[in-house]
Amino acid sequence: MKLDRSTFARPLRAALAPLMAALVLAGCATATPEAPSFQAPAQFKEQAAAPAEGRWTQAKPAEAQPRGEWWRAFNDPVLNALIDAARRGNPSLRIAGLRILESRAMLGIAGSTLYPQVQQLSGAATYIDNRERGGQGADRDTQFTAFAAGFDLAWELDFWGRFRRGIESAEAGFFASITNQQDAQVLLSAQVATLYYGYRTTLLRLDIAKKNAAIQKRSLEITQRL
Repeated sequence: MKLDRSTFARPLRAALAPLMAALVLAGCATATPEAPSFQAPAQFKEQAAAPAEGRWTQAKPAEAQPRGEWWRAFNDPVLNALIDAARRGNPSLRIAGLRILESRAMLGIAGSTLYPQVQQLSGAATYIDNRERGGQGADRDTQFTAFAAGFDLAWELDFWGRFRRGIESAEAGFFASITNQQDAQVLLSAQVATLYYGYRTTLLRLDIAKKNAAIQKRSLEITQRL
C-alpha cells in the first residue's frame, strides 16, 4: 500500500492547531502587575498601659485636627504676609506647579494612544483666473478656486498592554507631581515660619539682655553709693 505524505500531515496539523491557538491567546494576554499584599496589625504588640509604667500606649487618631494653612493658628498677620509673599515669588514652587501641568499633558498624550492616530495631514488650494474674450463682445468668466485636503489614520491594537501600562505610568507621574508640589508648599511654609520665629526669639533675647544690663547697672550704682 502506498502512503501519501498528506495522510500524516492532516492529523498532525489538526493536533497542533489548538496548541498554536492557545499559545497565541496566552501571548495576547495583558501582563498586569500585582500589588504586594500587606495586612496591618490590629494593634501594637505591647498592650496599652499607663504612661507611668514606662510601656507603650495606644495612639489616638488626630484626624479632627485642622489641616491646610496651619500657620494661621498663631494669629500673626506678619507671618501670614511673609508666607503668602514667599509662595507667590518662590521659583521652586512655581516650577513644581509647572511640573503638574507637564505631567497632566503627558497623561493626555498617553491616553490618546488608545485611539486612531493621525499620521499625515495634507492640504492644497488652487486659484485659476482664465478670463477670455468671447464672441459678440461677451465675457466668459472661468475664474474659480479649488481646495483639496487629505489625512492618514493609523490604529494599533493594544494586545500586549503597552499603551495601558504607559497610561498607568503617566497617571502615577501626574499624582506624584501633585504630591511633590504639596510637599514643596509645606517645606517652604515651615522654613519661613522657622526663620520668622527664630528672628522673633532673637529680638526677645536682646530685650531680656538689655533689661538685665539695666538691672546690673542699677545694682552697681546702689553698691557704689553704699
